[in-house]
Amino acid sequence: MPLPTIGLEAYRSLSRNFLFQAEVEGNWINRWNSLRNEGGTVWASQNGIEAHAKLFYSNPRWFGPIQPMLGFFVYTYSQLEDSREDGNFIRRSSYGPRWG
Repeated sequence: MPLPTIGLEAYRSLSRNFLFQAEVEGNWINRWNSLRNEGGTVWASQNGIEAHAKLFYSNPRWFGPIQPMLGFFVYTYSQLEDSREDGNFIRRSSYGPRWG
């Protein structure tokens, strides 16, 4: 289900060759009508958070337009669908390094 999402993004130059980028975004809905019927109205609740931190290295003399990057990410998501007949719950969390 598509959700309105709000987020923030920040950039900070650490030196001539290093740039730090951080971003976080999240969404949340509680008890929305999913427009499905399983023994009654199926009510949906969802939430998710995504965060990234990245460090870019830029040196046109060595890499040209390419900027190597190292970072870390965190992602969480949960969904609950509930009706008189049925209930479904999903939760996913992941985190780890990023490079590129």
